[in-house]
Amino acid sequence: MIYSHEFTKLWDAERRICIEKHLETYLRLTLSDEALSSAKLDELVKRAGDQEFISQSFREAAQTPRKNGTSMVPVYLDELTTHALEVDRANVETAAVCNLRNP
Repeated sequence: MIYSHEFTKLWDAERRICIEKHLETYLRLTLSDEALSSAKLDELVKRAGDQEFISQSFREAAQTPRKNGTSMVPVYLDELTTHALEVDRANVETAAVCNLRNP
């Protein structure tokens, strides 16, 4: 059976086991370096309008290595994209501009 891309986005947002980056979390009961903890993600979404917090979070992510040798920045961006509808519209521009100014 083949599912559309819309299902994949929904399942990713729900952190289902059928999404590869969430599989390790279920099998090992540890968080993969391909996903953020629910607490960290909730805080990013809630504080998306706080320029200092977002800047600091992405600076820390840039200094945190993953198994594949890259930083956590792509994971942060992917998670925020997946959960974009949860970010208050008034905070979207702040989060985006902040990331463009502080690569």
